[in-house]
Amino acid sequence: MDMPLNGETQYPVLTPQEGYRFVHIPPLDLAAHWPWILKGLAKVKTKMGDMVTYTPAHIRNSLVTNQSQLYLVTDDGVPVAFAVVTLQNDPFLNVPTVLQVWTLYAEPHQHKAVQYAIAELCKFARTLCLEKLHFLSPRGSEAVWQRLAGMKGRATMTIYEVRLFEE
Repeated sequence: MDMPLNGETQYPVLTPQEGYRFVHIPPLDLAAHWPWILKGLAKVKTKMGDMVTYTPAHIRNSLVTNQSQLYLVTDDGVPVAFAVVTLQNDPFLNVPTVLQVWTLYAEPHQHKAVQYAIAELCKFARTLCLEKLHFLSPRGSEAVWQRLAGMKGRATMTIYEVRLFEE
């Protein structure tokens, strides 16, 4: 895998022989992929625990109403990773400036698929003239992020949460 420099951001470029494709799944095609997406979301929830407050129904509703978009990474036609993304508006300019990755999942041992997905998301965000790509992650180490993503990123905010209602 080559790591060419694109502007200031280094990102992986995977060769066609690796068989990856980055595919947008429109809402009408969601039902065909939903059982696999649901399994991936359950694995994310198990791993993340209380840090994940959304439910699969939240994601499905967001996808069906076009508030978010679903992208699959396939390897020779078989889904191996997915990302759910949303456009985030600047609160003062009221124009999109950030592509927010709501969730990113990959099957076990699909590290290259994760790097490929992130590289494709970066390219997609650039085509929209967005300024940033945001990920929420419990991983506090930038070194861990760089190893997983295959590119540099930096932690820009720590979020402290106060529960207002107990269930």
